[in-house]
Amino acid sequence: MCRALNLSKRALQTYRVKGIIPSSMLGGKVYFREADIAEWLQKGKPTRMATGKSFEELGELGRK
Repeated sequence: MCRALNLSKRALQTYRVKGIIPSSMLGGKVYFREADIAEWLQKGKPTRMATGKSFEELGELGRK
């Protein structure tokens, strides 16, 4: 999923935890439904959060 969305593992986890990207958990594992991701991308992947920080900036914060 990280490669498909061009995101780091940490950024993907952050988006999932914050509910930015659709996902499901089953038996302690995280799943991303292809149809949900396609719809999310079609609606336009957001580029900024309410804080004004870009998702890339947030990803960088997670790497520091």
